Amino acid sequence: MTHANTIASGIRIAQEISQTSGLDLLISDLGLPDGSGLDLMRELSRAHGLRGIALSGFGMEADLEQSEAAGLFKHLIKPVDITAPKAVILELTGASGNT
Repeated sequence: MTHANTIASGIRIAQEISQTSGLDLLISDLGLPDGSGLDLMRELSRAHGLRGIALSGFGMEADLEQSEAAGLFKHLIKPVDITAPKAVILELTGASGNT
């Protein structure tokens, strides 16, 4: 697991990791200091085939539609019960949840 707090660092980290092992999943807020998590998801999906989850305070219907259009698998609205992201991660990765 790794983290980035800007679009630029997220793209850089994804490029570095893809050279050795690859990424399984992106979890991103939509409001980032240098842009939108939607832009980050579009770029990482295009460049690396990455799937993602939005974790955001933006929860209007238009926000959900924009997340879907950007390629995000699920849009979770803050505050989030910790079981929700875990369930989505297990669904996306095909893990059993017994870890």
